[in-house]
Amino acid sequence: MNITETLLVVEYLPNYFCQFIDLPENGTECSPNFPQVCVGCHTVGKFLTGETLKDYFSPGHIICIIMWIATIVIGTLGVITNSIIIMVIQHMRSKRPFDFLIMMLACFDLICCASAATVNTAAVSIYGNSLEI
Repeated sequence: MNITETLLVVEYLPNYFCQFIDLPENGTECSPNFPQVCVGCHTVGKFLTGETLKDYFSPGHIICIIMWIATIVIGTLGVITNSIIIMVIQHMRSKRPFDFLIMMLACFDLICCASAATVNTAAVSIYGNSLEI
């Protein structure tokens, strides 16, 4: 037996890659073709309640869906109300400096609400099958 056959090489992935893959409980997975080469993560993808990402209908899965729906609802309401504020301030005849500041705040809030809803929806779709409740 050669000494190189017994060495196990574990390549640890960055945490942002580990969010998208679900490794076993020990955090490493070896290649079937080259069992001495493994990839690992310092953190294992789990819900806050401890279940893995593939445990559908678990409390963690339901909480994630509820948080996603709340983000969509609040983000949509934020986009609508900030759009109304911007339209009202633009149609005012006399504008004060304070009105300009309120309009800039509404523009920034509109961008934040739209991006929060978009990014959260993208994260849910990346994890896959998260919409099946």
